[in-house]
Amino acid sequence: MRRPRRFAEVLGTLLLHGGSDRIVFGTGGMQAHPQPILEAVARLELPDELTQILKENAKLAKAFHALTPGRQRGYVLHFNGAKRSETRTARVEKCIPQILAGLGMHDE
Repeated sequence: MRRPRRFAEVLGTLLLHGGSDRIVFGTGGMQAHPQPILEAVARLELPDELTQILKENAKLAKAFHALTPGRQRGYVLHFNGAKRSETRTARVEKCIPQILAGLGMHDE
């Protein structure tokens, strides 16, 4: 695969908008099964930075958990897209007003 990051972005978008139950994977040969990827997204593993901020701010935690699963997944994919912890923390802090307003990543 020449562009794995682009593939991951496209896959994330498909999963965000279509859901894991609506995507069918197919290749010419059986190289790897997508089930572990789909299970990780379905479990919605929160980054440590988000978990820490949610523990410190009960109002934010309540607002985040009140979001629809799709909106939560959108935020988690955005936060996990950063490699460095500092960047993930900055992304979480930047999105706090949107989360408190009950908006998704791309809502205005």
